[in-house]
Amino acid sequence: MAKASRTKPRIIFNTDGDSTTLTHFEPPITPQQLCRPLDEVAGTQVDVFIHCLNRGDDTYSHRTGIGDVFGADESSWPPGPRLELFKRMAANTRAILDRGLDPIAVLAERARQHGIAFWAGLRMNDIHEDDSRRFAPLRSPFKMRHPELVIGSPYPDPRQGYPQDDFTWAYDYAHPQVRDRRLAIIEEACGRYDLDGFELDFQRGPWFFKPGCQTQGMPLMTEFVRRVRRAVNAIAERRGRPITLAYRIPPTIGLARAKGLDVETWISEGLADVFVPMDGGYLDTSVDLVPFRELARASGCLIAGGIEPAVKGYGGRATIETLRAAAAALHHQGAQAIYLFNYDCHRAAGRDNPYTDWELEALRQIGDPQSLVAKDKHYLITRDTSDLTVERGGTKPLPVEVAPGESRTFRMVVADDLEYARRRDTVEQIRLNLTLAEEEAYERLELGVNGKEVPVGRKGVYEEVPIRQGTNELCVSSSAERTVRIDGIELFIRFRRGI
Repeated sequence: MAKASRTKPRIIFNTDGDSTTLTHFEPPITPQQLCRPLDEVAGTQVDVFIHCLNRGDDTYSHRTGIGDVFGADESSWPPGPRLELFKRMAANTRAILDRGLDPIAVLAERARQHGIAFWAGLRMNDIHEDDSRRFAPLRSPFKMRHPELVIGSPYPDPRQGYPQDDFTWAYDYAHPQVRDRRLAIIEEACGRYDLDGFELDFQRGPWFFKPGCQTQGMPLMTEFVRRVRRAVNAIAERRGRPITLAYRIPPTIGLARAKGLDVETWISEGLADVFVPMDGGYLDTSVDLVPFRELARASGCLIAGGIEPAVKGYGGRATIETLRAAAAALHHQGAQAIYLFNYDCHRAAGRDNPYTDWELEALRQIGDPQSLVAKDKHYLITRDTSDLTVERGGTKPLPVEVAPGESRTFRMVVADDLEYARRRDTVEQIRLNLTLAEEEAYERLELGVNGKEVPVGRKGVYEEVPIRQGTNELCVSSSAERTVRIDGIELFIRFRRGI
């Protein structure tokens, strides 16, 4: 059997397939323009490039006999703030196909020229189209004809997605027609194109079954991914060359099960070659890869660490120091690759502009832990996307409320060997910042790091912090007369230059 190689890539780079190409260039788009996101990352540590097949959830810009080509129903689109953008994407889709070309074939060939492995990707339930005002054109004619196949109403979780209409167009995977249709899209792409791999993105989107039906749906989804594994293996066997199969999954086993995804079984059975546990939205530094690595020990699956450059709080956007810290912490936990999501469409200067120098430099560093040694870093504790505490339904460590006399403990993984750096006097500064909702509360907080009390800093700034390599325990106690809300915890490490 033609099994996928378990060679470790440095960076796996996922692009949505349209933000910097089909919606960016005026029609008619050229093959050179179509390859923009690939050409931009050539010569960096990007070893794998993933091109998302979906435009929205179930329309496409490649030649398919299964799904709907994006823009086929353009005359029925309602007015909206993004209508011209979607018309441009439809026109560019027609332009490339009318020339007798296929975007997937064009990109696969360009990737080979750059020495980059090319994977196709499928978002398993993208829900942008739930937003009627902005994203209605993304709805496929097939879904419009078959509303009985979607989850529908009531909206599963108003804290996520676009609940304005109390209706989601996400597919309900309890229906065999849905699972069969998805499998057919995967088989068609793997059989038609010279792909090195295929990704199933289970973090786009947030649900796969009607509320309360996740437990019953779990074995259905597991059998579906078994079918995908068998189908992809069979295609690889026929062509005599492996196809790597990858799944992007929720960041914890508990969150996965809550969605109806039995990722424990998937990893244990080796139902994919690569698994990427990560948040579906913003940068999440709270991911613990250890449980996933332990599950993968017997099956030999690779566990990659995922990074999204958009940040909740902390200025709203990653810096090179943030990316270094996130990647270094993932490497320290045993990540066998770094996976980047939305790096191109969340670029610092906007998707219409080239990458900044530091963004390209990050792509030359974060895939190799040795490239990150003695480089400045900005570690942070993750803030909930909806800005909710755990008690109110949030899923991340921050924000958190500390009542009078209470304490809260946080986990921060630091990759840098600071003991060695201190001995060599290569550390210029180690600074920890706390951000509170109310400034007057700073004086009533106490900070402990790894069991040692840290001297009170000025308005949440702590300079003498006994941080060490590995997992650090940060304990914040309050003697304030009322509840204090912590919105941010971040650690800055600066190294001396030229040493």
